[in-house]
Amino acid sequence: WGGVRAALKPLYKARGESGAEKRLKFNLELGGEKKLIGNLLEAKLAKVFGDAWQQHSYKQAIRETVPARLWSADYGEVGTQRVVILPQAKRVENRKAVARGLVEDFGMSTEQADELADMQLPSGWEPYSTEALQVILPHLEAGVRFGALVNSPDWKSWRNEVFPEMNQPTGEKLDRLPSPVNREEQDHIKKLRNPTVVRTRNELRKVVNNLIDLFGKPDLIRVELARDVGKSKREREEIQGGIRRQERRRNEAKKDLEEKGIVQPSRDYVDKWLLWKECRERCPYTGDHIGFAALFQENEFDVEHIWPRSRSLDDSFRNKTLCRKDENLKKNNRTPFEYMGHDADWWKAFEDRLQGMRAPRGGDGMPLGKIKRFLVRSMPDDFAARQLNDTGVCRTGGRCVAQALVARRRSAGAGDSAGRHRACHGPTSQTLEAEQHPG
Repeated sequence: WGGVRAALKPLYKARGESGAEKRLKFNLELGGEKKLIGNLLEAKLAKVFGDAWQQHSYKQAIRETVPARLWSADYGEVGTQRVVILPQAKRVENRKAVARGLVEDFGMSTEQADELADMQLPSGWEPYSTEALQVILPHLEAGVRFGALVNSPDWKSWRNEVFPEMNQPTGEKLDRLPSPVNREEQDHIKKLRNPTVVRTRNELRKVVNNLIDLFGKPDLIRVELARDVGKSKREREEIQGGIRRQERRRNEAKKDLEEKGIVQPSRDYVDKWLLWKECRERCPYTGDHIGFAALFQENEFDVEHIWPRSRSLDDSFRNKTLCRKDENLKKNNRTPFEYMGHDADWWKAFEDRLQGMRAPRGGDGMPLGKIKRFLVRSMPDDFAARQLNDTGVCRTGGRCVAQALVARRRSAGAGDSAGRHRACHGPTSQTLEAEQHPG
């Protein structure tokens, strides 16, 4: 990060703000990242072409076309509204065609084209459209701050002129919220992990559709968001650090699963891998070693809820672990203590086993909080906390409703469901006006 500040020093000096770079704090740095990764595509291109890259005749054209061609190889569009992931066989076929096209269009060697065609682009590629970035970039190069371009009142007339439709809806817009009898809505509901959210979503649909019947489709929707209040700066930094560590672990899981033959592993596979490493590849209940094949291919072990989901309504990662199938059947709808707390010898071995899985501070393994969850004598009465969490998750559903119906929506800041929020909307906006992306 010292190198990043050093690189920014001439820019701040040119702005007449010498020394300001020393006071910079970066979100990634506060979150525990050791370095700024930079432009992964450019790094890959430089590696593929070597010293010839700097003077390559088609340098800019290759930069622009490779991401577009790889995306088209992996995804398909249904009409103008939906994007779908193509079947694996089709993606492989398309990637081979990409390699052939790169050879024909840019005179690459077969080896260079194959290496580029095999490249996996990082997730979250470009929060702004390519067209928008091409318009914005010259101003950034001239020293204008990005925040000023997209938010400052001084640049409002420029935004209105260059992006006259920036506040118009994108994607499919609905006249009414879909009924649960709709097949796509049924598929969406199945993916929701919280029963309270499902109920809230259904009630919200009824209310919104009744209002539409009475008054017509709204032009503006305001959504009151739940917040996490009272957290200190240190607590917020610890939370962000935990999120960054988890993201790194998920990427590590995907890489390991793919190397072991699981192509494009699903979220469930990644979660299972993380639980596997968390319990140090042993069943917490029996102590059995859990091999990769036994877990991912032979299904000898289950993902199970430490506190029964039917009673806790908690389907979060913190309430999950791995368990040998027959042991999970015996445990049934009970907490660990309800299951075997009566057997002092078993319980002592269980406690020792869990302590052996405990993660060192900032390291890998089972968090102390999860170990305590395993060992409680009875489930705590956490109704108030549960309700607050459900409120945070449900308000995310409210924003999804707003986005489905209208382009304009207003909301307050983020609550404690940032992961779900990012999955639905991308980066969280901390401003009163919900974030709008030009282009």
